Amino acid sequence: MKVIPEEAECDRILIVEGYSDLHFCAAFLRHLGRLEGVFIRNFGGKDNILKRIALDAEFSPQRLAGKRAIGILVDADDDPRGTAQSLGDLLRDVTGRELHEGEWSEGKPQFGFFVTPDGTNPGELETLVWNVWAGRPAHAAGKESVLTHLKNMEGAGWPAKSPDKARIGAFLAAAYDEDPRLGPGAREGLFDFDDPGFARLRRFLMEFTDPTAS
Repeated sequence: MKVIPEEAECDRILIVEGYSDLHFCAAFLRHLGRLEGVFIRNFGGKDNILKRIALDAEFSPQRLAGKRAIGILVDADDDPRGTAQSLGDLLRDVTGRELHEGEWSEGKPQFGFFVTPDGTNPGELETLVWNVWAGRPAHAAGKESVLTHLKNMEGAGWPAKSPDKARIGAFLAAAYDEDPRLGPGAREGLFDFDDPGFARLRRFLMEFTDPTAS
């Protein structure tokens, strides 16, 4: 049975930074009942997404023919404002449309982009997920265990390069040790996509796959 669709079969494309983001978004869209017709493209890193030559090819008239929506999900890292500005400027040059983070343009196809964790604060997709997971009272003991483990690792000379990736990975090392990355963990149902903390991203993905949109 074919699991991954061909791009030509899909009328919506979602561009993400990497493998884990791809599986996370696929799991989220599957949960929403909106995965059908979506092709998720792993761009191999944020730097590749922000290259004009790469987006020119991605947004060529031939590739856009028959598409209803093209979206991009990208990490803020240390500069949410700068990331949103850079991507918005780049997409304006490529598409000719004025785009705003977290929103979808009018017309066909629609264009939109989302800067994780929330368009305002620094971080990445793992930051959003950690904040949601760790914010639930039922996970208070697990949160403290994760933080204690990472503090001990830092004391032993192994500080986390990406704290939120490390926090998610520490949780998943116990909860899904077959592959303790965000995407596989999401695929295995270890995060509650109905949590209010995901409301902004959930709205973006629902509008991306709205069957009544142009």
